[in-house]
Amino acid sequence: MSIKEILMSDKFRFVIFLSLFAWMMIAVYSAGSKKHDISKAQSKKLTYVTTAEELKSETDKHKLVLVDFYADWCGPCLELAPNLVKLADNYEGKVQVVKVNVDEATMLTEKFKVNSIPALFIIKEGKVVTQEIGYKSYSELVNLMDL
Repeated sequence: MSIKEILMSDKFRFVIFLSLFAWMMIAVYSAGSKKHDISKAQSKKLTYVTTAEELKSETDKHKLVLVDFYADWCGPCLELAPNLVKLADNYEGKVQVVKVNVDEATMLTEKFKVNSIPALFIIKEGKVVTQEIGYKSYSELVNLMDL
């Protein structure tokens, strides 16, 4: 079999395709997890909860709470994270940003009937007043919060 025949074979093309696909998935996963780790480290003002009791504690302590249902593997969630960090930093004392990982807090996710992420819930004085789905810019977040 000549080199030309090998290069033109379906088996060879399939192996090349799988190799490229594997490298692409590794690159995407690595980039996503680095972004998430950076966002987590940027602000200690974000609160992470996994139970309804922890969330209730946060909503009892703060008049205005923004709850973000997210996942580490979700592209729009990763893009939203820096905007939430900026909101938490700039409006400390006015709004508490709470993050809920849907993979770790399944009961809480079901309670809020979250079907798509990122899902944002604005809770004022213990009551959900607004629910949004998808990426939001920083200015959209500020407008949503009425700040």
